[in-house]
Amino acid sequence: MDKREEISPSATKKLLQLSGPKARTLEEFSLHGHDLTASLQLLEALNNKSLSSEVRKGLWYHAITIFYKCFKHSDARRRLWPQVVFAKRPDLMPAYNFFLNLRDRHIVHDDNPYIKAYVGVIVNKDNNSYTVEEIVNHVAIFDILDESRWRIFYELANYAAEWTEKEKTRLKNLLQIECEKKTSEEFDSLKELAITIPTLNQVSMKKEYEK
Repeated sequence: MDKREEISPSATKKLLQLSGPKARTLEEFSLHGHDLTASLQLLEALNNKSLSSEVRKGLWYHAITIFYKCFKHSDARRRLWPQVVFAKRPDLMPAYNFFLNLRDRHIVHDDNPYIKAYVGVIVNKDNNSYTVEEIVNHVAIFDILDESRWRIFYELANYAAEWTEKEKTRLKNLLQIECEKKTSEEFDSLKELAITIPTLNQVSMKKEYEK
């Protein structure tokens, strides 16, 4: 059974749920803004040199992964388009494409030479004969977590986050103007906003695309 948490600012105020294209788009930008901000926080955490190399790698990979979640297709929210976000900063597009390939072909999948496995045999030679000592296998990972790459990706993520925040502000202003024109009857017809806490059996369910 779903639990519902009712949000009510005060006894004399109501928090009503908005719908429609602008509200829907603002919801999507809010989700993108959340992911982009999280990506920046993860990147900033990488400055902690006391963390182990594996932990820092995990922060690095996750920062890149959730950044590109905003630019990938989803049935739950419309994606951001890099050509729109970086329209005024085309110089950032090579970096965008580089890290996208890193995400798609190395971090999420294993399609490029940045990770390789090797198998060999250690032998001892005595006169003309060989004695097998051991079969060995090794995984070599070529990471690109260095200061220069960190700075480039941080600039990329920071610009996208700032762009998204500006779009959120623009949409909120438009909704404010629309709401100020509503009548009491129109406000009475709106549902109170409530947050539904998902249940464990909903982990495999897809969010409904509300138009």
